[in-house]
Amino acid sequence: VWRVADVPENDKFQYTYFAHRINSFDTAPKNLLASDSRLRPDRYALEMGDLSKSGSEKS
Repeated sequence: VWRVADVPENDKFQYTYFAHRINSFDTAPKNLLASDSRLRPDRYALEMGDLSKSGSEKS
């Protein structure tokens, strides 16, 4: 039925390897749409753990 996917050790957000792969720039097409969330500075700041910058980037 369902199996829990493996998660990298010490992963802050408990993302699976698959989630890391699809959110990575390494797997992104060369010409990303401007609406691609991987380009959002607030998302990147949050991923880096900078909550203050992430919040200020949204406004």
